[in-house]
Amino acid sequence: MRPAVIAREAWRNVLCGTSRTGIVAAVLVVVAVGFQLADLLTVRGITDRVDAFRAAGADVLVYSSVGGIDPRRCELLAAQPTVIAAGAVRRDPDRFAAVLPASSIPTYAVTPGFPGVLLGTAGDPGPGVVVSRDLADALGLTSADTLQLVDATAPVAAVYDYPQDGRATGFGYAMLAPTRDLAPFDACWVREWPLTESTAMLLRGVGTTSAGTADAPSPELTQLNTSQGRHLDAEGLFATRATRWAPLLALVVAAGVGFASTRLRRLEIASGRHLGVSMSAQVLGSLLESAAWAAPVALAAALSAAAVAAGGHAGDVVATLGLGALAPLATIVGGVVGGAVATATVRERQLLRYLKER
Repeated sequence: MRPAVIAREAWRNVLCGTSRTGIVAAVLVVVAVGFQLADLLTVRGITDRVDAFRAAGADVLVYSSVGGIDPRRCELLAAQPTVIAAGAVRRDPDRFAAVLPASSIPTYAVTPGFPGVLLGTAGDPGPGVVVSRDLADALGLTSADTLQLVDATAPVAAVYDYPQDGRATGFGYAMLAPTRDLAPFDACWVREWPLTESTAMLLRGVGTTSAGTADAPSPELTQLNTSQGRHLDAEGLFATRATRWAPLLALVVAAGVGFASTRLRRLEIASGRHLGVSMSAQVLGSLLESAAWAAPVALAAALSAAAVAAGGHAGDVVATLGLGALAPLATIVGGVVGGAVATATVRERQLLRYLKER
């Protein structure tokens, strides 16, 4: 048979319902979208855990050694590929706002990279002080405002959030004053994702020669907030998630559906074979008929993946769509292969048995 004739015959089978396109499409849409959403929502759950972990400051390591931190070594940690920001901090004398001269403002001298640790961004926020959200609200300040102190004025470079969610206290109502002073600091903070042992080891090396001596307390490496746990292996959770097998399961189920739906037409296929239609022509016809149900499967899966991607991070859209394409693609491949195999396994010599079974 010529390809044009095969295509017309396949189209007639779709239109008259012989190929059961509507039923197959409905079943495989459920299979494709079901397995797709199961995997995407599992990954979304992992992403939400990561977001909660990082939002709580659990990705910040604090190496404390009063008067024993070398600020230059601390700042150099920002060059590590997994480090977002790093900086040193020490307590400074309290300052007083002009509008509240009786209320002191806890003040910290910090290296230029330290504000980025609290802001969650790399780089220097710019000239001026950095204040906490509670302090900014109390004084009615926003970024780019000027803070009027009793003895000076200072532009506000940025405002950072520091909620009371289990993280170390002391910075919820405070002002950070960046300095390039190279005198020893009290602590080195590093925001890193993912957390690595190599950075923790490097962090232990930022102390001065006096750190840990009889005149200084022993250094201590801690986590800013342990309420979300001390470690979160996001890569491990992703790699071992139960739904990683969803595409394979979709392939197997769809192959079964495609095989069963085509096998129900074995009398028709055997009769065509008896009339001289070649196996290759029938397999080609099966592939063409599959396109009729593959289109709605692909469309439904694309819409569901787009809906999930729209509710996530903007930077994860491509990854979400790519992951969401696996189960639908496996479904289409499985259904097509199952139908083709069922067509090829029908035997003309069993025509009478097929007729009796019907």
